[in-house]
Amino acid sequence: MGKRLHEHARSEFIIPGIWLGPRYDRSPICWTDGTPAPTDHPNDFEPTARPGARAPHFWRDDGTALFDHLGKYFTLLRLSGSNADTTRLEEAAAGRGVPLKVLDVPEPAAHELYERALALVRPDQHVAWRGDRIPEEATALIDRVRGA
Repeated sequence: MGKRLHEHARSEFIIPGIWLGPRYDRSPICWTDGTPAPTDHPNDFEPTARPGARAPHFWRDDGTALFDHLGKYFTLLRLSGSNADTTRLEEAAAGRGVPLKVLDVPEPAAHELYERALALVRPDQHVAWRGDRIPEEATALIDRVRGA
């Protein structure tokens, strides 16, 4: 009986999919990249950097968590030593009065998780956009993620 109760409690209270997996797959303030959504199960959590998902956690080489480095507002992650020019997005954000922090994240593990060279993380630590280069319509991207 104890084993059965333990398994029942485990399935009811150890639910990483509920705690870590909320996603805003169709949110109008995310810029979709067209990738398929991962499975959605209350007892399982599959990290993904797909726009709308919670930004995947990882430990940086200095022993700190990525989330410790995210800004209070929007943070643009430049991953795995990417030298992508982010000027267009920085200027678009400044032009709209949107605080934006650019964070270089050279660790290869980050690129494996985020699967792109760049990722824009919202203040609630969900991915708003990701890509390998800043889109031509950077102002439209900023307007979308700020809810304009």
